[in-house]
Amino acid sequence: MHPSKLKFKDLVYISLILIATIAIIFSEIVIYTARVEPKVTTEVYFTNMGEINRHIIRGEPFYVNFIIVNKDNIISKYRYVIFANLYNDSNSLIDTLIIGGGSVDVGSKGKEMISKQVNISENYTDCLAKISVEVYKLGSNQIFEIHYWATVVGEEK
Repeated sequence: MHPSKLKFKDLVYISLILIATIAIIFSEIVIYTARVEPKVTTEVYFTNMGEINRHIIRGEPFYVNFIIVNKDNIISKYRYVIFANLYNDSNSLIDTLIIGGGSVDVGSKGKEMISKQVNISENYTDCLAKISVEVYKLGSNQIFEIHYWATVVGEEK
């Protein structure tokens, strides 16, 4: 074979590899920039942080008050679950309790205040409780969580 033909073939292969590489990089850039991030159109927050019950008496009811804000132009349905994660003195999780829950429809560009009476009736005293509200927007993969900390005691001190 003539050496000039080998060099031409090599140039063709190098050109094809270079073109393929540029095409792959270009397609990755297009896919990345065209990706649509889900728009968060919901807000969840406690109604008044100053009124949160940070001292819970076991077996006695207390209220968890929060607001769900729907920024969509349609009615949205939400489910919520209220948890109490209980921790001992060494900050080890000792139990997770579901202490409340429900569902609510929130109107277009509206908000709904939820006041749920709950209690911790299990035999846990002198522990720390992380009171969490998880809100699930139905028809989407959006989950919202808010929480606060409280002390659980066996009787009023």
